[in-house]
Amino acid sequence: MGKLALWDRAGKPRPALRPIRSLRHAPQACDPPDVATEPSESGKRTPSSEQGSTNAATPSPGPTAAQPEASFGQLLRNYRRSMPPGRLFKVFLEEYLGTLIRSWPGVEGFAMRYGLYKLIFKRLDGFCYLYPGARLSHAYGIAAGRNLMVNGGAFLYGRGGLEIGDHVMIGPNAVIVSSQHRFDDPRVPMAFLGHAEAPVTIGSDVWIGANAVVLPGVRIADHTVVSAGAVVTHDTEPWSIVGGIPARQIGERPRLPEASSADSSAAASAAIRPAQGSC
Repeated sequence: MGKLALWDRAGKPRPALRPIRSLRHAPQACDPPDVATEPSESGKRTPSSEQGSTNAATPSPGPTAAQPEASFGQLLRNYRRSMPPGRLFKVFLEEYLGTLIRSWPGVEGFAMRYGLYKLIFKRLDGFCYLYPGARLSHAYGIAAGRNLMVNGGAFLYGRGGLEIGDHVMIGPNAVIVSSQHRFDDPRVPMAFLGHAEAPVTIGSDVWIGANAVVLPGVRIADHTVVSAGAVVTHDTEPWSIVGGIPARQIGERPRLPEASSADSSAAASAAIRPAQGSC
């Protein structure tokens, strides 16, 4: 076929164009590399045997580490195996009855919550004021003294052991946990690794502010104030005020004269005792 010529409206010829079927595709950067082909018996070109052998030689990814069955049933079985029957019964008791009376208002609600957790707690020395909306889980591991006050939205998790002294106030939405998920084995999803338990101890005359978090293994000393929003990761000192993330001492409460003198005497004795032992 000869070259084609086109004319514009004025009758002037435009430059000759090559036939469309003679145009060759210019290679682009995004095009796949050319594959060598060989003619087949039917006349069609097929990829060469060398290319096929190259593809066959490409190594396939090796087998991955076996993962446990990610199912709700497996999680339930793991939970049941980790929980003695007596504790499991208390967990179901607090889940069902606790849900019914958790938001019950008035004096009746306080009385019913006290009666329930008197049965479930490891120890409860006196009346506790659990405000509507306070949530306790695995309360079989909680031992509390007198006059415990837990405000609405707070969450106490006693699976690893939670010891609370007398006259302790826990503010709204505070979180105190004595157990957390393990994450030390990368071969197994964290949901199947179980829990790492570490007991939490809270002394007497302690105020834990709103939205504060107390992590497992922490000991909060007597007369401590934990500021709102603090995350407590280490032990505190008596009469201290801690705040921040992570929490650190930011102040000190006023002390009674006898308490100050007793602390000074204890500090002096601790300082003199090593010196006497070295003589």
